[in-house]
Amino acid sequence: MLYVSDHGESLGEAGLYLHGLPYSFAPDTQTKVPLLLWAGESSPINIAASNQIKNKSNSHDAIFDSLLTLFNVLTSLPVASTPLFIVDTKINPQVGSR
Repeated sequence: MLYVSDHGESLGEAGLYLHGLPYSFAPDTQTKVPLLLWAGESSPINIAASNQIKNKSNSHDAIFDSLLTLFNVLTSLPVASTPLFIVDTKINPQVGSR
């Protein structure tokens, strides 16, 4: 299961009750959004390797690329972002052949 918010929201911090301030002065609550991933034991996601990159800055672009890799979808599209998680190629050996 993958959950990610489409945007942040100000819920009273610093007197703001809105979203959508210009990025240059929007508070972190609007520009840093939560992402939650649950993977079962049979998942090819390498949890230990993924934990090494969990605090790297990323964007919504990574969702598309990461899901293509996870589901082994081959495409000629360029990989545009740092992955959200690392897929274990021993479990899914064709990963990386995009």
